[in-house]
Amino acid sequence: MADEASAAAGIEGSGNAERPGLARGFVLLAAGFLAGTLLQHLLELLLGGPAAARAWVVPGGLLCFVLAVAAGLHPRAHGLLASNRFSVPVLLWLTALAALGTVILQGLDPAQVHEVYGWAARLILGLYLHEVFQSLGFAVVLGLGAAGLALTIARRKPLTWRRAGAVLAHLGILLILAGAAAGALWGAKGRLNLREGQVAEHFTVQRDGRAQRLPLGFQLRLDDFRLLEYDPQWRLMVFAVHGEREERLLSVDPADPREAAALREYGLELLRHLPEGLPAAAAPAPAGPAHVLVVGAARLPVEPGQTYELPEGAGRLQVLRAFHDFVIDAATRQPQNRSPRPDNPALEVALLDAQGREQKRTWLFAKFPAFQHQAEAGAGGPAPVSIQYVFTPPAGAAPAEGPVVELRLGGLREPTRLGPRQPIRLGGDRVLVLAPRGGDMVRDYLSDVSVLEGGQLRLQQTVEVNHPLEHGGLAIYQSDYRPEDLAFSGFQVVRDPGLPAVYLGFGLNLVGVLLVVFFPRGLPWRRRAAAGESATGAAGGAA
Repeated sequence: MADEASAAAGIEGSGNAERPGLARGFVLLAAGFLAGTLLQHLLELLLGGPAAARAWVVPGGLLCFVLAVAAGLHPRAHGLLASNRFSVPVLLWLTALAALGTVILQGLDPAQVHEVYGWAARLILGLYLHEVFQSLGFAVVLGLGAAGLALTIARRKPLTWRRAGAVLAHLGILLILAGAAAGALWGAKGRLNLREGQVAEHFTVQRDGRAQRLPLGFQLRLDDFRLLEYDPQWRLMVFAVHGEREERLLSVDPADPREAAALREYGLELLRHLPEGLPAAAAPAPAGPAHVLVVGAARLPVEPGQTYELPEGAGRLQVLRAFHDFVIDAATRQPQNRSPRPDNPALEVALLDAQGREQKRTWLFAKFPAFQHQAEAGAGGPAPVSIQYVFTPPAGAAPAEGPVVELRLGGLREPTRLGPRQPIRLGGDRVLVLAPRGGDMVRDYLSDVSVLEGGQLRLQQTVEVNHPLEHGGLAIYQSDYRPEDLAFSGFQVVRDPGLPAVYLGFGLNLVGVLLVVFFPRGLPWRRRAAAGESATGAAGGAA
């Protein structure tokens, strides 16, 4: 059973007598790995950098393979390289290096390695563990292992099904690791950002801490970007806001009168629920000034470009700019309006001293009570006073998208309309908001792209998560998007020339293990044929 378990791992029948000889294999591989590592450091010094030294990784591995096969012509070296005393250490060494290449982040520059790993950075950089599959030490171990496999296959022994399975299992593992190394050496993984209608011919990769542009080999055009969302379950929620912390006190379904009755505890009465929202003509804005600052108990209407004396001795304030749907543009890093709807009103204000000098510049947001700011009084002056921004949409403003509820707030005769994500302050630290349960839930995001070659359309495809576009040896994956800019789409571009070798290696390893475990004495139909021939021969002899 122990022998079959060893064979199942791709090892050709090992015995206890061979185990003491494993040390020689480990020592030989360790010496080869360290020699390759030292040689790579020397090449970096002589050739002027890591990129030039990496060009010698593949030739170095091939040279080790040729030298080891040549050494195997000697009977004593052949006895070691073509035995389990060497194949077991090879598999363990390669497995350990592959595990380190998975645990340790790959492709970091030296500064990033020091930042992430601290005191262990010197060891990682010295052994090239931050780029395992691109190191000469790994290539040496892989070359020696491939030479041992070649010598094992060339041995003059009967090719049984069990031995064939062990050889295939060994070969599969080596192909997997060789494919991974080929992908690390000659592959590329980078980014490509496009806006609708934009065409790109290059993508960007990070190498040795620098951004490099590589050609796609074709043109890629983003025709359309679409965002798919789950249908939200809208809820009326009451929050208690304590500084930057929010505590949810109540969440009810506005379509369920039994749940909505719980609003009365907070002085609220639900009058009407309009799940489809209001048409533009049915969404009149309340009368009154658009921008109001609440300073203590006083209300101060303000306009952009004007300067005001704040009540209660809170100083002077200048209103600089106003936005009805504030967002920071990702490209220009400047504030702008995201839509015609009053979804995120904001004021940029400057607090002034008695001489009119600017002391502080900040933003006030009508949606977020947690963003209230305090005007700082001068030395010996009154205590700071809280400033809250209240926004009233002007007549003709676009209505909020989504459902609308009508409520009667405690102490008010006229009903109040509440749209999605437009909080109403109830007094004290309590806020009422109509929002989806769990927030907005994006189901999928899709990019319709076209592949152009020489100005001619070659391919059109929809790229989505886990469904990449594959063309010209590249796989282009949907990577990300910008919620504030739905004409933008981000892609990850991957080139992996070693992937076919990896898939082939998995297949050979599976076939080899199946042959060793389930058919150690040959295929069933071959055994039956051999048994029939033996029976016929025995009958003929008896006659």
